[in-house]
Amino acid sequence: MRHYYLITSRCTFCGQCLVECPAEAITMDRTGAHIDQARCRGCGVCYDNCASEAIDRLTQPPEKDPDGRPNS
Repeated sequence: MRHYYLITSRCTFCGQCLVECPAEAITMDRTGAHIDQARCRGCGVCYDNCASEAIDRLTQPPEKDPDGRPNS
């Protein structure tokens, strides 16, 4: 089963997910980090390396980021 990942408001802006993501699917702006679902491979590296546990693992693709931005 493919997993999808969503960065929540628990994000502390540490940037570790940006460094670890092999698909370079994560971007960060002043509102937090965001995962481009079209680029995400579903590998879970971001999830496994997030010290603040700000990334949720989902079985369905999220429709929107927590800040209301639509996901790609």
